Amino acid sequence: RYDDSDPNLIYNGTWLDGTVYSTVSKLWNKTATMCWGGSTTSPTITFKFYGTKLRLISESAYNRREDNIVIIDGISETFSNYSSAAGIYQSMIYEKTGLDLAVHTVTIKPSS
Repeated sequence: RYDDSDPNLIYNGTWLDGTVYSTVSKLWNKTATMCWGGSTTSPTITFKFYGTKLRLISESAYNRREDNIVIIDGISETFSNYSSAAGIYQSMIYEKTGLDLAVHTVTIKPSS
């Protein structure tokens, strides 16, 4: 399991330290890194992992994006962390199973 503060995650663009928010105590390992939609810096997170599946766990809320992009080994899919609720912490927002047992390269970014 990788946490958002893991040194193997490569952040590009402008990212914010979310630990200043009061809800951080509800998050796994009590850390959060976030970007705001509409950023002109094209924020991305890139990492590699060895395995057959990927799960992204994050907060879902009414003010979150429905058009995030995850790229695994060059194949792009869209996922959402929108929820009609005010905040669902540690929610599985994306899952990909059935990958070959290999090293995979992942990039996560907003759609725009």
